[in-house]
Amino acid sequence: MPFPEFYDPERIGTLFYPDVAEIARHAEAAGLRPAHQDAPKILLLLVDMQIDFCHPQGTLFVPGAPQDVRRSIEFIYRNA
Repeated sequence: MPFPEFYDPERIGTLFYPDVAEIARHAEAAGLRPAHQDAPKILLLLVDMQIDFCHPQGTLFVPGAPQDVRRSIEFIYRNA
């Protein structure tokens, strides 16, 4: 799946509210079905992807976490 127009890797590390309706429209246009309709069930478990670890102003910021977030997002899009 190509990266959707709303995905901007330059915004990683900034806090904002995503436009969930826009994301749903893109998912539908890309032919993505709701997960409950998938025949094989596949799980991606991301541990501790929370603001305190991933954001530079987080109380427990982990250096390199923004790059990990970008790789995770792009992995999901490539494998959707």
